[in-house]
Amino acid sequence: MYYPLLFTAIFGVFSSPGPETISPRPDRDRALFFAVNEYDNLSDLNFPISDVETIAGELEEHYGFTVEIVHNPTRKQIRDKILEYDGKYASGEYEQDGQLLIYLTGHGISNESSGNGYFVPKNGDEEDLAATAIEYDWLRSEIDHIPCRRILVTIDACFSNSFDENWPSKSSRRFGRRGSQDKDQIMVDFDNYRTRRYLTSDAEDNETPDKSQLANRIIEGLRLSNPANGYFTVEQLHANHLRKAAPTPGLGSFGSHEPAARFLFFRDGSAPPIQKSPEMLAWEEAQSVNSCEAFQKYLDEFPEGNYSILAKKKMEACALAKKEEDAWAIAKQRNSCLSYLAFRQAYPKSSYGEVAEAKEEELDCARTNPKKSQIYVAGGSFRMGDFSGNGSEFERPVRTVKVKTFYLNRTEVSNAEFAQFLNEKGNLSTGGGPWYLIDNARAAIKKSGTKYVVDSGKEQYPVSGVSWYAAVYFCNWRSEKEGFTPVYSIIKTRAGIAVKPNWAANGYRLPTEAEWEYASRDRGEDLRWAGTSSQDSLHFFANLTGGADGHRYIAPSGALLANDLGLAHMSGNVSEWCWDYFDGKYYHEAPSDDPRGPSSGTKRSLRGGSYSHAVNYGRTTTRQGWQPAVPNGMIGFRLARNWSSTLRRSDPRAPNGGRQRVGGRGE
Repeated sequence: MYYPLLFTAIFGVFSSPGPETISPRPDRDRALFFAVNEYDNLSDLNFPISDVETIAGELEEHYGFTVEIVHNPTRKQIRDKILEYDGKYASGEYEQDGQLLIYLTGHGISNESSGNGYFVPKNGDEEDLAATAIEYDWLRSEIDHIPCRRILVTIDACFSNSFDENWPSKSSRRFGRRGSQDKDQIMVDFDNYRTRRYLTSDAEDNETPDKSQLANRIIEGLRLSNPANGYFTVEQLHANHLRKAAPTPGLGSFGSHEPAARFLFFRDGSAPPIQKSPEMLAWEEAQSVNSCEAFQKYLDEFPEGNYSILAKKKMEACALAKKEEDAWAIAKQRNSCLSYLAFRQAYPKSSYGEVAEAKEEELDCARTNPKKSQIYVAGGSFRMGDFSGNGSEFERPVRTVKVKTFYLNRTEVSNAEFAQFLNEKGNLSTGGGPWYLIDNARAAIKKSGTKYVVDSGKEQYPVSGVSWYAAVYFCNWRSEKEGFTPVYSIIKTRAGIAVKPNWAANGYRLPTEAEWEYASRDRGEDLRWAGTSSQDSLHFFANLTGGADGHRYIAPSGALLANDLGLAHMSGNVSEWCWDYFDGKYYHEAPSDDPRGPSSGTKRSLRGGSYSHAVNYGRTTTRQGWQPAVPNGMIGFRLARNWSSTLRRSDPRAPNGGRQRVGGRGE
C-alpha cells in the first residue's frame, strides 16, 4: 500500500486524460506568421506574403488553427510579438496544452566569420546584422521558453539550416521516415511529451528561391492529406511531401524537445475516433485509479506495451516515494537528533521536513549539536569477527575484544580538506607511490598551475585515491595545525619507510581495525552493515554497487543515513584505511585488549567497502588488505583520536560533558 501524504505530489505530475477521442480544438492550436516582401536595404521579394496567406487559410479552414500574420515586420515587431505570445501563454490566455506554429519567410543571411545565421526583417541591414536582424540563436532560445507544450518552427529563408545549433557538426540532416506506428501510441506521445520541432527550407546550406518550394509542398500536404485516422504528423508531412522540394528541407528538434514528442495536424480540427484495444482500456483504467498498484497491474499484463514507458516512469516515482517513506520510518524509530538531521539532508524537499525539524526542537538538538565533526565512542567489550557466519576465514575466529574510549570522525576526510593538505605539502611520493592518484579518471582534485583545486561541487565529497602513507602524513599535518601532538614518527630506513606510533599522543590518527569495527557496529552490536542488518534497508545507509542508494559513484559526505552513533558511510562509499598491518590469520593470535594489528607485514588493512563493491564487502566485519604505497580510486580514510581519562569531567564533545559513561558494556 502506498502513502497518502506523498501520493498527490507524485501523481499530480503524471495525471493526464487517457487517450480518448479528442474533440474539436478551438483556440488550442495557433499559427503566427512573419512574412517580408518589402525591404529597406535589400532587394524586395514577391511571394512570402502570398505563400503564408495561403498556408494560413488552409490551417484556419481545415485544421482548426487560429492564425495571425504580421506583414513586413521590423526587427522590433518580430521580437515584441514573440515576447507577447510568451506572456499570453504564461498567463493562461492562450492554451498551454495546445500547439503553436511559428513561421518566418523572407531573406536570410549567414555571417561567415561567426557562423551565426539571421532572419532579415524589413529594416535589416547586412552591414549591421547584430542590431538589425533576428539571430537564430536568440530566436531558438526565446521560442523554446514559450510555455506552450508543442511548438513547430518553420523558416523559409536562405541559410535557414543554421537555426539548428548543431548544424556544423552534422554530416546530414536528411530525415529518414519512421516506420508505421500504432495510432494509439502516436496519441499517447502527443499527450505526454514536450515538442520542439523545426522545418527549414534548406538542409544543405543552400539558397532558397523567391518562389519557395517549401511553401508549395506544405500547401500540397495540407490540401492532399486526408488520413483515415483524422490527423498526420509533421514527420509524415516531411516524408510524403516536403522531401520532394529542392533544396531539400531540413527537419529536426531543438531546445527542450523530448524524444517521441509529436506535432500533429488534425484535419477539420478534430481528432479521429479511436477503436480502443484491450491494452488501451487497461491503460485508461490505470490512469483512472491513479495508484502504484494500478500501474503495476498494467505492466504485469503489458510489459512491453505502448504505454509501458509511461507506466515505468510512474513506478519509478512510486519507488522513490516508498524509499522516502521507509527512511522516515527509520528516522522516527530511532528518534534521535542524528536520525532526523540525516533524513532532512537526504530528502531536503520532503513533506516530512517540517515534522523532522519539530522533532529536533523537541530533542533540543541545537544544544547537543549532531553536526560536530568527531563522534565520542565510549569504550567497551564486543565479539569481534564473523558473528553472522557469512564471512571469510579472515574474520575468524570470533573472539571478545575490549576497546578504549576514542573519537572518530563522523565522515571521511573530504576533497576540500585534502586539497588544502596538498597545497601546503605537495603531492609527494612515499614508498614508491604518490600520495594522491591525480591521474585517476574520477579524481576530484586537479593540478591547476601551482595549486591543487577541487572540481566544483565535489568539495565535500570524500577524498579517494589516497595512499596509506598519505593518510598518515595528513594525520600529523592536521594535528600540528590544531595544536595537538602528532601520533606518528616517519623514519626512512635502508629497508624503506618505518612508521612508529606514539599511542599516548593526543593528535589525529587512523583507527585500528578493532576500533573501526566496534564503532561501525554501534559499539559492538551484531549489525551486518553500519546502521542495519536488513538488506532491504541497506540502501539508506550504504553506497554500494548497483545504485540502489541513488549514487552510481562516490556520494557526498553525509548523503545517507548515519548509524546510531552518528557515523556516516561506514559501509560503502570509499574503503577506509586502518592503522593495522593486514594478516588473514591475525585473529588466531590477536590480543583481546585493544588490539592494534600485527607488528609487521606488506599490506595495511581496509574496512567498509566502496561504491564499487558488492554488499558482502560492505559488511562491518569484512577485512581486506592493500599495499600502503599504492593509492586506489576507491580508498579514502577518516580520522580517529584518543580520549584521555583526564578529560572525563571537562571534554565538551563527550555526552553530558564527559560526566558519565554512555551505555554499552563498560570501558
